[in-house]
Amino acid sequence: MVITQFLTENIVITMIALVLGFALGNTLIVPWFEQMNNFEMSIDYNDSTLWIFLTGVLLLTAMLSGFYPALYISKFQVVTILKGTVKFGMKNRLTKIFLGFQLILACILIALAVMFTQNAGYVAKRSWGYNQHETIYMDIPDLSAYEQLSAAMLQNPNVKSISGSSHHLGQDHTTTVVTMPYREYEVNQLSIDENYFVTMGIDIIKGRNFRKDQESDKQGVIVNELFVKNLSLSNSIGELFKIDSTQYEVIGVVKDFHMYNFQNKIAPTLFLLADKNTYRYLSIKVDAGKKIETYEAMQKEWAQLFPEIPFQGGHQEDIWGGFFDEIGTHGKFWRAIAFMAILLASLGLYGLVTLNVTGRIREFSVRKVLGANLRDIGSNILKQYILLFVIALIIGVFVSYLLVDLMFEFAYSYHIPVNPVPFILAVVILILILLTVVFAQVGKVSKSNPVDGLKVE
Repeated sequence: MVITQFLTENIVITMIALVLGFALGNTLIVPWFEQMNNFEMSIDYNDSTLWIFLTGVLLLTAMLSGFYPALYISKFQVVTILKGTVKFGMKNRLTKIFLGFQLILACILIALAVMFTQNAGYVAKRSWGYNQHETIYMDIPDLSAYEQLSAAMLQNPNVKSISGSSHHLGQDHTTTVVTMPYREYEVNQLSIDENYFVTMGIDIIKGRNFRKDQESDKQGVIVNELFVKNLSLSNSIGELFKIDSTQYEVIGVVKDFHMYNFQNKIAPTLFLLADKNTYRYLSIKVDAGKKIETYEAMQKEWAQLFPEIPFQGGHQEDIWGGFFDEIGTHGKFWRAIAFMAILLASLGLYGLVTLNVTGRIREFSVRKVLGANLRDIGSNILKQYILLFVIALIIGVFVSYLLVDLMFEFAYSYHIPVNPVPFILAVVILILILLTVVFAQVGKVSKSNPVDGLKVE
């Protein structure tokens, strides 16, 4: 009878919590999540699966949370209850195990939140391998359009250099197979003009650039550092290989760069001198601080020269689209999850300590009468949770490290190295929560009248 009554009451309480949680999620959490991720999550209230799922969650949660307490209470003897000898909240190993699990989970989520936040800053500051801040670009239909627009833009005092290319960083490339005497190797290929490296700010660290109108450079290639490393080119400059049946010679090496966003690993890449008739992009390097002004001037020139063709271009630093917003969203999401984990752990700890102190009110009253000060009472309460915290935090830090390392290696090609800051911060936050809860209870004990405590039977 007691078990049935307790479980029924628990189901009612759980149902109220489910209704409030569903309303809160539907009005606040889901809209926030939709706004953060730029997509809609529609809820079909006519879907029977939804109500079956919610009913299952209700019953499962109510039974799991209420079965053990109901069984525990049903074992109480009426005589011992009337005598007042039943003690609540003194030593409950299961409750401490659940609290320990909450602490471990909170430690993991805090560490993840800090790491994702750190990673957003790291990615924002990571070099692209070229100067994306002072470059603008546009698509062009043919060589004639390139020549007309480049001639017009060269008159603009903000323009430092102009380049034409068949491919463009962040937009497109092609792949080709390099044939060496001992193997074949697939690499990325971009066809550019002799001004492209200057315009895009790509550093040539060895050899030379393409030379304008030099016929021999049509069989010359410039490669990146990874190309040299992966193909084990000892001298690099002067190395020969074939693409299809044509032989090419390496004339220069450039620093590695990110062609696309940081989700994509840097790839071995070679550059060829493009045929002007294949130009499809025009890139412009501008003076610092003049990017917006020059971009607007380029749009006006296009409208005057080719009013019938839609303008397609942009700022080079925006070519990765919403990549940085997505990285920032990861940090926001995990911070929200970590906050909820901290809140739940705090409530669990507060409930456990409060129950413990309430069950020992007579003991603390006797201690106060015998001259115990608040520090003694505080240390007496605190020592019951030190071992629990030490074990939970050691496990939490260990699991956090493994999980953070695994998640970041899986999710990002380039990310901030795993460092001790997130784990130290997680431990400090949870210890501060423990001290705050204990001191709050000590404050209550200090304000209580020991005479009233001694009357408790």
